[in-house]
Amino acid sequence: MKKFPLWLVYTLLRLAFFVLPFVVLILFNVTWWIAALLAAIIGLDRKSTRLNSSH
Repeated sequence: MKKFPLWLVYTLLRLAFFVLPFVVLILFNVTWWIAALLAAIIGLDRKSTRLNSSH
């Protein structure tokens, strides 16, 4: 099995942490720009949580 480069895995995960909340919010009829803002905040929260737990 071929290993994927770490930068590619990281990029795909970061995109998923934005896209998944965005799609869920859009499905709940949230205005697109509010959904984008909230999804970005959720995506940033995932990163900060991961960084804080590693120390």
